[in-house]
Amino acid sequence: METEVGKTPLGQSEAETTRMRLEEQTKKQAQSLKQDAVDRGRVYLEQRKGTAAEIIKDVADALDTAAGELENKKRKTSSYYFRTASREMRRWSASLREQGVEKLARQVQHFVGQHPGYFIGGAVVAGFTLTRAFKISERENRPISDEPVSRPHRTDYQSAPIEEVVHHS
Repeated sequence: METEVGKTPLGQSEAETTRMRLEEQTKKQAQSLKQDAVDRGRVYLEQRKGTAAEIIKDVADALDTAAGELENKKRKTSSYYFRTASREMRRWSASLREQGVEKLARQVQHFVGQHPGYFIGGAVVAGFTLTRAFKISERENRPISDEPVSRPHRTDYQSAPIEEVVHHS
């Protein structure tokens, strides 16, 4: 079987063959990088799940407090929604401590499918709270520097004789 110069037996040029091979290698590398990112994310969340579980419980406590205040103001429907969200968050917190991140993710998906309104409000509050908590946690884990804190030196003060500043009665 004879082939044209620069063509493979399948009729592809060497450039086409090289392009296809590089494309396949790129796809494999991208898949590998994606899997590495997922694995690192899972490890990160597993390491911090205790902190996250505590924060979720704290948010549930806050929802319970708000529900109590709403009940006192005769807003039973709103109170009911807050108590329901609080109960679910407590369940998620316990589940996160006991079973891990992946099971919690499945539970959240199930709950969102059944109660999307609860989830939207809770997600806003939880996202804000978790972000702040992780920032605080990272600050607490950083070593304290021995260097003194430097503050900018102000030179724009207007000076006045002490007699003008202190008024005697």
